[in-house]
Amino acid sequence: MKNAGSLLLLIGVASIALNFFDRNYEFLMWIDGSGETVGWLIRVAAVIVGGGMYFIGSRPEGGVGEEPVPVANKPATDNATEAE
Repeated sequence: MKNAGSLLLLIGVASIALNFFDRNYEFLMWIDGSGETVGWLIRVAAVIVGGGMYFIGSRPEGGVGEEPVPVANKPATDNATEAE
């Protein structure tokens, strides 16, 4: 998900930058077909969704705030008492 998010983010930012020069990617020409405002909404949405996907994909698997899962169901023992 991180790779797809970074690609979407990159395409969105590049489309915004190219739009300032009245250019765009050929496969994104449909964006401005519904009007300039809708085109800008799609570009900004691509940047936001791509950034979110990149952020979520770069998080560790366990997530934030989750408690670690115990490895085995053994009671905790004190090593000093076992050595005696």
